[in-house]
Amino acid sequence: MPLVRVRPYRFSAVTHDGTPEVGDLQKGGEREIEVDFSELVVANARVTSKPGRTGFWARHHELRLLLCLVEDREEHLRLKGDEFQASAGHIRRLVSETVGMGMLTGTASHLYEWQPGRSIAANLDVIPHHLVAAYKTTGVRPDLLYFLDDAYIAGEARGRSSPAPGKPSTAQRRRLNQLLTWSAELRDHPFFMSWTSLSPTGTVVDFFDHRLDEGPRPDPSDPVPTPPGFPPSQAPDEHLPDALRRLLDAEPPDTSAADVRPTDPSPRRPGRPRAAAARRGRLGQRAREVLLDAEDQLFDTSPLLPSTQDRLLDRQVRGAWAPLDLFGPTGRHFFLGVLDEGFTEDDAARLSRPRGPRDPRRDLDTQITGRLVAAVTRTPSSAPPPLSELARALSPRA
Repeated sequence: MPLVRVRPYRFSAVTHDGTPEVGDLQKGGEREIEVDFSELVVANARVTSKPGRTGFWARHHELRLLLCLVEDREEHLRLKGDEFQASAGHIRRLVSETVGMGMLTGTASHLYEWQPGRSIAANLDVIPHHLVAAYKTTGVRPDLLYFLDDAYIAGEARGRSSPAPGKPSTAQRRRLNQLLTWSAELRDHPFFMSWTSLSPTGTVVDFFDHRLDEGPRPDPSDPVPTPPGFPPSQAPDEHLPDALRRLLDAEPPDTSAADVRPTDPSPRRPGRPRAAAARRGRLGQRAREVLLDAEDQLFDTSPLLPSTQDRLLDRQVRGAWAPLDLFGPTGRHFFLGVLDEGFTEDDAARLSRPRGPRDPRRDLDTQITGRLVAAVTRTPSSAPPPLSELARALSPRA
């Protein structure tokens, strides 16, 4: 699997002339995480967009171009330098920002051990304005909201096609300052930003988190009245206490949950945000509806597969394979598919592969989240594999 180097930072805010700015930046221990291409495919395919009747093919072509311009060479995720530099500037920006969006969710999932299907991401550009008014509709705001334990954490994705800076750069601090202004207007809303630097020598993700250890924020579109005598920042919430207790426990009590792992990759934090299946609050419900509508649209616009190849894990699947040969033959292929019916949270967790060392002999990178299925072949072949091989790759490991 290709490796990505992650440099985590935590920081505090100071006030200068009434405006919040980045204060003390504390760097955590660097680590390398494994990312397979199917994770990048699903992470970007799940980012909801405005409805369009060519939804599937637009997403399919974008992802095919992305996969033709990146590679896993010498065990690292890299740009194909010559091909990338020969591309137009707007194509280079598309690729770097697409990888950046994939690494936003991918890095958080690795650091906090979220199950992607349980931490639903809402695109703030798509949810109706009357539901996100509390999240500021003008000026700079994060890209996505993640729903955890009936509450919310914001995420901002940045992607650049250049070597990583040696230390936090002026551009990174500028963006963090803008996000701090947004956060301060929402009573210090927690957020994180992943800044992905993609180059022909490798990929580095600078991961900045602000107040994540204090837990997520309750749904602002469904506020709880403030009792007399309570300042707004101390107002109790009917859902938040239990969520905060679970978030701040160093050892989560339910160690059998699908989104909990026995080892903690972030020992600096007293606890980590934990993903949950519950979706309460108007904003959470609406975001869930938008995501389901997007999956319906992708299914409706997906091509039919041959009748002998249209079943996967006891469900009908539509979609298409494509060779990754836009810049010359590689013998590799990728698949994006949509199931007619999604899986329950428990089933999705059961089908998700556990984190840890991957088998280098494996021929397929595979991922299933909700109704979306992605696969990328690892070894050259003249034709893509049958869906039965995808089913075997997705089956739970013993």
